[in-house]
Amino acid sequence: MGILNKIKVSKDAVAIPERVGGESFILDTDMYKAKVVLAFIGEYASGALYLEAHFEIEGRKNKYVEKLLLTNKQHETTYVNKKTGQNTLFASFTTADNLSLLTTGKGILDQDVSKRTVKLYDYDAREEREKEVDACMDMHGKPVNLLIRRTVEDKKTLVSGEWIATGETRFENSIANVADEAGFTVNEIQQDLKEPLFTVAWLAKWQGVITDNVMGAKAGGNTAAEPVQAKSVTI
Repeated sequence: MGILNKIKVSKDAVAIPERVGGESFILDTDMYKAKVVLAFIGEYASGALYLEAHFEIEGRKNKYVEKLLLTNKQHETTYVNKKTGQNTLFASFTTADNLSLLTTGKGILDQDVSKRTVKLYDYDAREEREKEVDACMDMHGKPVNLLIRRTVEDKKTLVSGEWIATGETRFENSIANVADEAGFTVNEIQQDLKEPLFTVAWLAKWQGVITDNVMGAKAGGNTAAEPVQAKSVTI
């Protein structure tokens, strides 16, 4: 288990329910056949843990990479929902857990993690460099369907310790849900449904849609969206 032993599990946590809600690095909103080529547990400077997953997507040259937040800096997988008052699992933790279940039959906290040296792109050096990671080896090489959203987000800059919208925007991708090769989600498999209802409904509502999450700057700015692949939140 290794690094995963740091995570504190809340027994009364409530998961967020499923809701139908050249080559560019940015994908359109759609369901994509993919294969996990690398998955490892990382830790931010704050102490928060994340799962970084690298995928090969059928018919595409570029790999899709996303960091899925597992915990806060106290290594808790939950937060208190202000609307309901309930102890609620991070949505990204649920996505990581479902990805783990679909690819290995085990939850993310039950993964056997081992040290591996891999090549990762270093954005400061602008090249790939070798790095030792805590890899979830059982997930590697496994097929999965990714339900990916395309959104428009504010660009932000840090001002006096606060992230402020600049008035510019950018496109981002993020995994909304995952499904097995037949299109069944984890919930549907657990309910023993005979047809994959969620992915069909999700595609009917969201396929090709760009979700606008822009709040805007306090004053002016260029609103032309700049593409960027999904980034993890700063903790």
